[in-house]
Amino acid sequence: QPLIPLRSNARLMLRRFADGDVLQVPRDPNAQRFVHLVDGLAMAETERVSGGDGLQIPSDETLTLTWTTAGSALVFDMPTARMVSPVAAPPAQQTPASDTQTRAFAPTHGDVQ
Repeated sequence: QPLIPLRSNARLMLRRFADGDVLQVPRDPNAQRFVHLVDGLAMAETERVSGGDGLQIPSDETLTLTWTTAGSALVFDMPTARMVSPVAAPPAQQTPASDTQTRAFAPTHGDVQ
């Protein structure tokens, strides 16, 4: 069971990195990708990125992040084709007939009559 259930074919991954680690997100013409740095510092080409920064990756490009400190990132991988996972609707709740009928009030000890 995933930590965050998604109702699509999107994938969400939490990745942890040490100083010097490299994250490479390859090009994928069938997906949109997004990387959100949770914490740490990294270099994307010549651009320094840090915790809280997000990078949208065009489908025809490869992103390489080189970590300059320990850190973590959320990597979102979202297929561009409309492929939504089927989600079953909850069963309709039926109320028993006895619950919808008016019930007679039967006073008990302490009730005002």
